[in-house]
Amino acid sequence: MIRSSSTPLLLVLGLVYASVAYGYTFVGCTNVVNPTTGDPAAISVANAALCNNYCAPTADSAPYFYYNVQSQSCVCTSQAPTAAIYPTGGASDNAGNCNSGYATAYKLATTFTFTNCDGSADPSSSVTYYVNTPGECFTSCRTYGQAFFSVYRQNNQFTCLCAASSTPYASNNDPRNCGSAGWFRYYHSAESSASGLARRQLREKLDMAKKERQRSERFCPRGLTACAVEGWDSYECIDTSSELESCGGCVFGEYGSSYNSTSVGTDCSSLPGIALGAVTCQNSRCQAQACKKGYELINGVCSRQ
Repeated sequence: MIRSSSTPLLLVLGLVYASVAYGYTFVGCTNVVNPTTGDPAAISVANAALCNNYCAPTADSAPYFYYNVQSQSCVCTSQAPTAAIYPTGGASDNAGNCNSGYATAYKLATTFTFTNCDGSADPSSSVTYYVNTPGECFTSCRTYGQAFFSVYRQNNQFTCLCAASSTPYASNNDPRNCGSAGWFRYYHSAESSASGLARRQLREKLDMAKKERQRSERFCPRGLTACAVEGWDSYECIDTSSELESCGGCVFGEYGSSYNSTSVGTDCSSLPGIALGAVTCQNSRCQAQACKKGYELINGVCSRQ
């Protein structure tokens, strides 16, 4: 039986998310981008912070926004700035201020903060990815302290590097405009790195539990567990929440699964000290109603006096 519920994991997952501050961060300069189908309508606002406030409620469906300081145009969109649309000559200064005529692209709901652009990568980076969007780089580096990406035009992709340190990389020995050359540099806190690792581990546990449920449901109707029959390549479908001889799980393991990977049940009728016929299985736990001489009934358990 799969006894672990996803509810506690989801609760912890929510607490992990709540403990980390999210914001928006600069990811480049591009030409004008229009809303795509289903995105909020473009509006005019006085600055990028107000544009962020407008776009933040739809960050799940439209995780980027573009702000043009000259026209004060604010666009929330699902369209990420791809490597192919970055200007070849660079369209901003080293600090990420876009040249006149270009829109500034931002990623919503991220823990990473932009620092600067530079011509060299962090020598401590240990992981390299090739990704299609800046957001994919942040996701890939979520358990690291730093993220770097540069335009990799050969395949219209970004080269993404992750580094362990959460200290902002401040070197400016080879400054570059934030465009097609050099690296966009980002960092986030140690808490964010740990949170990213915790979320990944929790998701892996949830995925494992889901796969176990799906595997079990191939053999038995929902709510019943395929329990292996001792000595046979066979199984029986059991409600382990109330079955007296397989209470809380399969006594001989779940059919088709490693014995050690499943919850082992209890044969309530074989427990010591219980009077004949005076035990039931309720909510996956053995509950005694009477005990043999020399035993005392305490909270449904027969304990020796």
